[in-house]
Amino acid sequence: MSCPEGFDPFGERTPTLLEHTSACASCGDVLSVLGASKVVWKEEAASDDARAVFRERRLARTRMRRPARTAALSAVFFVGVGVASAWAFAPLFTAHERPPLAVPRSVETAAPTERAPHAFTSGNPASTPEPVETVAPAPSAEQPPPVPSSVRPAIVKAPTAEELWERGLARLDQGDRAGARSLFRSVIDAPRVEPELRRRAMFRWSEVLLASGDTTTPTDTLWQLVRGADASIGFDAALLLERCAPDDRPRIWDTYLARTRDEPFRTQAVERRSRAR
Repeated sequence: MSCPEGFDPFGERTPTLLEHTSACASCGDVLSVLGASKVVWKEEAASDDARAVFRERRLARTRMRRPARTAALSAVFFVGVGVASAWAFAPLFTAHERPPLAVPRSVETAAPTERAPHAFTSGNPASTPEPVETVAPAPSAEQPPPVPSSVRPAIVKAPTAEELWERGLARLDQGDRAGARSLFRSVIDAPRVEPELRRRAMFRWSEVLLASGDTTTPTDTLWQLVRGADASIGFDAALLLERCAPDDRPRIWDTYLARTRDEPFRTQAVERRSRAR
């Protein structure tokens, strides 16, 4: 939305802006709608906190119901790991306890040769020499083949859509817009997510992009929210869509009024449609 005098009613509420709203009907309407929207956002935040508390208590009751089963499964797992490790490392320990290999020896008999008679002999032929024993070289000891490990790596569980949503809100509170935008996008693209949570993630994702100065990327997503069944989020999305496409204000509110019958959002939408040109 653009003011003829150059004021931005969505920015900081300075004394100059407040004084200007008394003369500018458009800026005054924006401030009144933002005040009503702030009340709705606070109620939604309280609802989100209540759901988070209920979810934590439900998870706590679930953990308390099956402690024996969890302990039994843990014991079976560690016993299985111990048996697998013992089977894998047993050949390495038994290899040092094997008896040494016997060294074979081959006996060769030398052929008889004639020798000249000794000086003090009477010329008798030389006697046959004794056999000579030769020792064959010892064969090289063979190394046992490596035993493959049977221990499986730990499985890392992917975070749920609710956990990604909570992380995105935390990043937003820390001022990390890029991290929050990425986490909200992950919630939108998650295969298993509740429709209400997906709509909230779509609105937050569009809001962060618009706060960063991008008025083109979130346009299609905001149109989906305006046409959706949630009157509260649809009204807030229509306000953001006015900033993305100021010339389409009549079409924005006509689309919202065609799907919404809830009060007081319909009354406020009719007033804004009557001022749209």
